[in-house]
Amino acid sequence: MCVNETEAMIFSGQEKELDCNNDKEIKDLFKILLQKCPTVIITLGEKGAAYATKTIPSVFDLVDAPKVEKGSYKNTIKPCSCYKVMDIW
Repeated sequence: MCVNETEAMIFSGQEKELDCNNDKEIKDLFKILLQKCPTVIITLGEKGAAYATKTIPSVFDLVDAPKVEKGSYKNTIKPCSCYKVMDIW
């Protein structure tokens, strides 16, 4: 399961917003989500992502998101590219 912070809260039945700086809150969220899926990734926007697996549910790892300067990237996907790919299928 790969979800963003809002989706993670919804799927876990939580009604409040996730505090991405609170490790205990993230760990508690993983405990709930790992009951439904063997691997969970939660994207945390500019803070990166957190992931955990059912084999070691009490441990999760954080992955930092790289800083991207405005104008330092180039969009290589043309607006209709995804539809052309889907036509092939």
